[in-house]
Amino acid sequence: MTSGQFTHTNREVTMFIDARRFGLATALAVAAVLAAGTASAAQDPREAPPQVDAARVAAIAEERLPECRVTGLELYHDDERPMWFVETECSNGTWKDLRIDGISGKVIAINGDYTV
Repeated sequence: MTSGQFTHTNREVTMFIDARRFGLATALAVAAVLAAGTASAAQDPREAPPQVDAARVAAIAEERLPECRVTGLELYHDDERPMWFVETECSNGTWKDLRIDGISGKVIAINGDYTV
């Protein structure tokens, strides 16, 4: 995934949304709709839908790391629980990634550090 793209994946579809082309608000809106509304007969019923949408996840990440801006979001399931992988680019030129729980919105890890 490149900077400025958001992705949504389920068993049938993978979609990349280029935020630079469509604008961040549009990309987040499409990602939220996809995350909430892509139920299909083939979807595994053990994979719970997220309770925290893409726009809220981006806000949580930017509240936690105010020196960074969100450049990518990906919804996945870890042990049948929805999780968000968030990529950020910071003002000092570094990149940080966060893992955010898709049910509670809690930041689980930053750059692989689960003691946050």
